[in-house]
Amino acid sequence: MTAPTLPPGLLRRSQFRHLIPFATNTIQRLIKAGKFPPPDQRASSKRLYIWRSEDIAAYLNGTWSAA
Repeated sequence: MTAPTLPPGLLRRSQFRHLIPFATNTIQRLIKAGKFPPPDQRASSKRLYIWRSEDIAAYLNGTWSAA
């Protein structure tokens, strides 16, 4: 199976929701557990969360780690 193509740069949740169909609360729990990439702190605000496309692609490929 080929990995889906993501736009380069930063992504909002709505841009990868179709690839990772978890509820927002589930994603937050996974982030706290170190099992999902956290949003980019430099680009995120209190209400808007932005992820690096490289982190989401690595998560989808199974190569992301919380190192």
